[in-house]
Amino acid sequence: PDGSIIGSFNDRLSSYKLKASFELDGNKLVFADVLSTMRMCENAPFEYQINYALSQAATCKIVQKGNETYLSLFDSAKTQIMELRKHNMDYLSGVWQIVGVSGEECDDEALKLVIDIPEMRLHGNVGCNIVNGMLLIDADKSNSIQFMQLITTMKSCPDQEREMAILISLEEVEQAKPVSEEMVVLADKNGKELLKLKKIEVK
Repeated sequence: PDGSIIGSFNDRLSSYKLKASFELDGNKLVFADVLSTMRMCENAPFEYQINYALSQAATCKIVQKGNETYLSLFDSAKTQIMELRKHNMDYLSGVWQIVGVSGEECDDEALKLVIDIPEMRLHGNVGCNIVNGMLLIDADKSNSIQFMQLITTMKSCPDQEREMAILISLEEVEQAKPVSEEMVVLADKNGKELLKLKKIEVK
């Protein structure tokens, strides 16, 4: 089918927007009418290459790796000219029970987090206090997720130490790693496990 694609490409050296039409027939993919913004950016090495690669695209291949989707573009000689990654964290949306904190298991059913990827928001119960915050996903990093602008109620809780550990962990989270369809690990930038979550099916 015919269609249109609108996207933005950002790197550390430049930022520009691109628009094009495309025709897809099986694995045959051709872009046309490629337009981009005309900013005079210094040290922008990728703008020309991206536009050129799109103009040379002849076929494509989609591969699923974990929770991420990769799109490879090939020219008429079947040489790969571009690879794109779709950053898909939608699986995190839902209600999760916290079943592990810093490697230690916990079985308190009251410990819940509601993660809303479309709205980029967090809400939950970390003990006897409620937490709310925003989400940040860095599209340049695989499995990226961060919890920002966390705000909590200020009740004095019986297990203050564990609650504080959960809040600190949320602030340090930079990655989400699926363990199974119902289990995910939230880790720091070095991959160290901070929180383990179990999906709760809402009826």
